[in-house]
Amino acid sequence: MGVKLDVGCYYGDRIQSAEVAGFLLTDYTYQPDYCIPTHSHLRSYFSLVVAGGYEESYGNRARMCQPATVVFHPAGERHSERVGPIAARVFSIEIASHWLGESPEYRTVLGQPADFQGGPLARLAFRLYREFRGPDIFTPLAVEGLMLEFAAERARRECRPPRDRPPHWLTRAEEVLRVRFVAPPTLGELAGEVGVHPVHLARTFRAKLGCSVGDYVRQLRVEYACQRLSATDVSLVDIALDAGFADQSHFTRTFRYFRGLTPATFRRLHRSR
Repeated sequence: MGVKLDVGCYYGDRIQSAEVAGFLLTDYTYQPDYCIPTHSHLRSYFSLVVAGGYEESYGNRARMCQPATVVFHPAGERHSERVGPIAARVFSIEIASHWLGESPEYRTVLGQPADFQGGPLARLAFRLYREFRGPDIFTPLAVEGLMLEFAAERARRECRPPRDRPPHWLTRAEEVLRVRFVAPPTLGELAGEVGVHPVHLARTFRAKLGCSVGDYVRQLRVEYACQRLSATDVSLVDIALDAGFADQSHFTRTFRYFRGLTPATFRRLHRSR
């Protein structure tokens, strides 16, 4: 059956936790290659992968959780994890039952497990993380407002019609960009490699993946930067250039847009214990 963990309890090493506006926020790490047994939690919660990654099994399904993955776990959902070769850092937001009761329009859609990679939910989650790590007198108000935005975006996504399986050529286009994000092909070159018209590629890419080809490349660069920031002492300018950014300023603007904080702040938060 697995262990049922009480409020605020995780198998990882806790760094910091705080109850803010009725939500229990926790920042913790998992050691590399750590295998977490099957368990469940008393409360529903969202988790944001800040750095590192792990494979999670739930029911008869599995998902890969990498930086900027947001996962929703309903109360009582049984799951287990296997951490990757580097430490994983996770930020969790436990939802008090009374808050769900006050938001009945969210109760149904928040009753099912879900996961999202990047996009608006990740940006909101990173803003919550920033509030948590740098609180002031307005943090409770900010957290409550961000959680309402977060729940609304989650509900909207749940109510959208399901997407069809992506065509093979689109999967191939993703693979090409993941390998060559530092110096990606032009839209025309990419379309030629996968055998479709550039306009069809651009439209289908946005419809299926929820972002443009350009934003997809930027997200890949930011993911790469997160790994380097958390695992090395390489300078910000060198990371920026290695990831394919024009300069450190360009890197900082893009990183802040997708993560809600600067690269320097991300590195400092990841290494603070």
